[in-house]
Amino acid sequence: MELGREGRHLVAPPEEIYAPLLHGKDFETVLQETVDEVLNQIFGYQTTDTIFESMKMMGSEKGMNTPEPPMETALPRLLKRLVGAPHVLIETSILKCLHFKYGLEYEDMESSSFRIRIRKLKKDLSRKSSGGVNRS
Repeated sequence: MELGREGRHLVAPPEEIYAPLLHGKDFETVLQETVDEVLNQIFGYQTTDTIFESMKMMGSEKGMNTPEPPMETALPRLLKRLVGAPHVLIETSILKCLHFKYGLEYEDMESSSFRIRIRKLKKDLSRKSSGGVNRS
């Protein structure tokens, strides 16, 4: 690894690191992959699989046409049932990872729901692609 003049490691910006991994993927795919990564780190693979299966069942119980409800609505409900109030910490971890992957600065919006914060991220990404958002 190359060192800068002040002895700090030179690291590429996150968007350059993740660009090859994100190339051609839509936001919903990146969201699902990020949720999977974060939940695996917290709960392990077996519990994460159970969480995803439960989300699928939540969708089918409500008679939805799609096999699963949107991640931004089903996940918070399920996490709240599973862990209670700390679900907010898990949601925040997911959001921070998403912002990092896309090279955006995370803005704390604790009073907003996960769904609202995901929608804001989508808007920020569309502005970034048109050149209107500052990179972290």
